[in-house]
Amino acid sequence: MNDRKPQLYFLLAVLAGTFVLAFFIFRPFLYALALAMVFATVLQPVYQKIVGITYGRQAPTPKSLAWRQGLSALATVLIVVALIFTPLIFLGVQIFQETQQLYSFLMGGGGKNAVLNIFNCLPPHQTVWCGDLLVSFQNYFPATQDFSLSIDQYLKQGLSWLLQHLGSVFGSLAKMTVSSFIFLVALYYLLKDGQKLKTAIIALSPLSDADDEAISQKLETAINAVMKGNLLIALAQGVLTSAGFAIFGVPNAVLWGSVAA
Repeated sequence: MNDRKPQLYFLLAVLAGTFVLAFFIFRPFLYALALAMVFATVLQPVYQKIVGITYGRQAPTPKSLAWRQGLSALATVLIVVALIFTPLIFLGVQIFQETQQLYSFLMGGGGKNAVLNIFNCLPPHQTVWCGDLLVSFQNYFPATQDFSLSIDQYLKQGLSWLLQHLGSVFGSLAKMTVSSFIFLVALYYLLKDGQKLKTAIIALSPLSDADDEAISQKLETAINAVMKGNLLIALAQGVLTSAGFAIFGVPNAVLWGSVAA
């Protein structure tokens, strides 16, 4: 018995070291793996629908079941790439181009001219009223007399910050590509073998199988509700904002729509 204690402690130390090493290996990709778990939960109905289509009328054999599930998982991943990644790439390129155009517009003094055009389009009595309002504000707050009201300057600073961060995003394109690849691979295997993983976790859980199933169902319902609600709200807000700006002739509608989303 005493001889087994050092062996047990050694095995526990090796196991703990293995877990720590695995954590540091997968640490850069934890967000991608967590996102893959969320998407696997949300896309489970789509995956099951494709699995049902691939089955057809014939009863599947264990061998055919494995490759049908793999084919269905691959089809679901391709749907994600087509419906999510492809539009995001085009949207990112469009936002970057519009940001550059807006920055060039402001560097050329376009922002100042646009504000002057707005004041020129106002009726005379409203123009006088705006001037009187500014004078009254400066009389009540003398410190604001030295405050620069240069719209161009502040917009240039904001857009310079945005362009710098967009540059860092595009500069880390390799990291984004690897994370996307990890996400897609993890999503594929979670869709294909997610039920086996769930069964293994339930078997290892100290709770009863009924309680584990109830907890799993509630987690799936919560994830579906939160993800679908947030995605729909952000999509509707961005689309409506971009459409409104485009209707009223505001330039760079896609950029401002993405900011609103």
